[in-house]
Amino acid sequence: MSIRSSLQQFFPQRAAFVSPSLGFLETEGYVSKAIAPGAVGRIQLQGVSWQARCADTTICPIPMGTPVTIVERVGLVLMVRPVRSRLVSGRRRRDRKVAS
Repeated sequence: MSIRSSLQQFFPQRAAFVSPSLGFLETEGYVSKAIAPGAVGRIQLQGVSWQARCADTTICPIPMGTPVTIVERVGLVLMVRPVRSRLVSGRRRRDRKVAS
């Protein structure tokens, strides 16, 4: 038995992690730390926390819990946009609460 096979018993190989540039574009995650205009927030994507910025400053800030789509990767920071259909319904709910 080789040393490598002996060690593999104790240290099983982990699944390869896919880079955002290789398959996460247009994938949905959600905001775990609010993203302010020009600032870095955080999103959860497939169980992993990533730094994120808003790709379109006209729709910032993005509050915590908002579903987002990854549109680009700049270094280790993901550029995101809110998921349009859920953003609109979220705004309507807030408007109703204010009007009540």
